[in-house]
Amino acid sequence: MQKHQFKSVSVYGIGEVGVAVVSLLKGKGVKLEHWYDSKITTQNNHYLGYTLTPYAELKHDRSEAIIIASEAFTEQIQKVIEDNLYTGTIVKLNP
Repeated sequence: MQKHQFKSVSVYGIGEVGVAVVSLLKGKGVKLEHWYDSKITTQNNHYLGYTLTPYAELKHDRSEAIIIASEAFTEQIQKVIEDNLYTGTIVKLNP
């Protein structure tokens, strides 16, 4: 992720990796547009002071990139993102 200079991103995944990524983004001054997870299917959910967005809203996401914040389900999450017609950059974390 260090090679990218994004100003606003979304994150997919609310597990430990997602929390770490969101904390890192905040520390670097990168705006979090949306925070997604496959378990979030309705509006008005919040976690750690952030609004969680249902993944069905991916087609409306205009952030520069979505960071897949998962170690175990990267390929499945990428498919969900693509199936929901997100058109920006998809960033996978390096192992």
